[in-house]
Amino acid sequence: MNVLSQIQYGGVVANCGLAQGLDLPGSVAPFILLVIAVNTSVGVAQEGKAGQAIAALAQLTAPEARVLRDGEQRHIPAAEVVTGDVLHHPIQARHPELNSQACALGAIARTTRSMVLEQCAAEDVLALPIHFEPCRVRESGKVWDFTAP
Repeated sequence: MNVLSQIQYGGVVANCGLAQGLDLPGSVAPFILLVIAVNTSVGVAQEGKAGQAIAALAQLTAPEARVLRDGEQRHIPAAEVVTGDVLHHPIQARHPELNSQACALGAIARTTRSMVLEQCAAEDVLALPIHFEPCRVRESGKVWDFTAP
């Protein structure tokens, strides 16, 4: 039961107690109970619609993903594909040792970013950063170069 319903039920109890104690002719308790019933009905209807929307979205997602594993293209269940947010700025593709404010654990972020860039370069796969355009990663001396696909 949510807080709003608890407050409304408290209002019903308080109203009934006040109406009896003060011998008032009318009570707003029935009105409050009606508001609770309407609120509950709307909530149930919204939850049903949300469930239907989630089911519809699940049907739109691809059940399989094509990935490159051990140099071979394979089809695997899409649920097994892990995405991450390791590049926050294009400069990090050239210098993975640089962290942004979004990197909560600096040393881990640097290590993970370097490993991802090394793997992208070694396997010639497309990097799909969230914050800027897709790129191909190439090792270029002490830094990484990235180019449009």
